[in-house]
Amino acid sequence: MDPVLGNYDGTDSEVIQQHIDWSLDHGLNWWWMSWWGRDEGPENTNSSDKMIRSFLETEGADRMPFSILYESTGLLEWTDDGTVDLDDPENRSRLRDHFEYFAENFFDQPNYRRIDGKPAVFMYVSRTYTGDIEAALSEAKEAAGEDLYLIGDFVDWEPPSDDDREAIRHYDAITTYNSYKPREDIDEIDFVDRVVSGFEEWQAAADEQNVAFIPEVIPGFDDTEITHVPDRPAHPVLSRDEDRFVDMCERALEYRDETLNAVFLTSFNEWFENSVVEPSESEGTKYLEILRDVLSNE
Repeated sequence: MDPVLGNYDGTDSEVIQQHIDWSLDHGLNWWWMSWWGRDEGPENTNSSDKMIRSFLETEGADRMPFSILYESTGLLEWTDDGTVDLDDPENRSRLRDHFEYFAENFFDQPNYRRIDGKPAVFMYVSRTYTGDIEAALSEAKEAAGEDLYLIGDFVDWEPPSDDDREAIRHYDAITTYNSYKPREDIDEIDFVDRVVSGFEEWQAAADEQNVAFIPEVIPGFDDTEITHVPDRPAHPVLSRDEDRFVDMCERALEYRDETLNAVFLTSFNEWFENSVVEPSESEGTKYLEILRDVLSNE
């Protein structure tokens, strides 16, 4: 698929304004913006930081509430067993530095999304965190100079383990960034049923810990353009299906937290994973219309 806007620059103010208009016109009223590190200048520019700054400088951006999606995969050190050790002094230092940066540059923006007065931050793949999670997150809050509303990335098809149940208590809410699984039969099973069965168990675990639950919806998934490379087999494709997406949105409504009243969308414009709802040449605004018709009126 190709975007209606063509091969665009995400820092272009006209592109940003169009994205805001499309979003607000179809009930998308909270952007999670990926952050991969600070912009160090013209010779070492981090595009995500630059995009957020361009967004904030765009006329009319104050109409769109936003929050930081903390990209743990690129920001923290990983162990050989695929976990993030928060007892590692380097990781502790990075967390403090990053959250101090957020406080200085983003949290004071009038359209930064706050919940219960606290700036919201999504901690990507937080299910991989090990060590003294409570102490590490407390240091991040201290560096930010205020309490935070932390959303953990936990929800899975499989039920929460005892370690998961212990970990989620350190967050204010839990969800998942992406409910896709790289299974060979992913496009043959009842995908929505399988995802929703996971919602049920994770919501119960969240309720036990007095943590909010945010269901997630996704129109499809195909990252073969970036994974089909030598020595790395392509992931199975979850095809885009309008009827399935309608079903997923309708059933997600059953799992919303009564106070937070939020549903997480994967994604607005993650074109490399084909999970987008941004208008395309082939589909137009179909998926935005589903969001508007099913979710925004609720």
